[in-house]
Amino acid sequence: MTDALIAEERVPLSRLAVEFGVDRKTIARWADEGYQGKRLDNYRIGRKRFSTKQAASRFLAAVNGAAN
Repeated sequence: MTDALIAEERVPLSRLAVEFGVDRKTIARWADEGYQGKRLDNYRIGRKRFSTKQAASRFLAAVNGAAN
């Protein structure tokens, strides 16, 4: 986990799934295995997994080609 990720707005992966309109398993797969060679930055606190709104935006931009 990077310091930058800690400083960003924390969001549970389950909430990201709701916001994106996908299954929780899909978000977990994006975090674990990635999609199109990109992984969703995430971390654990205890048994809960989190990402950030900023990391989710970067991930979506990368897989949709906006980062090219």
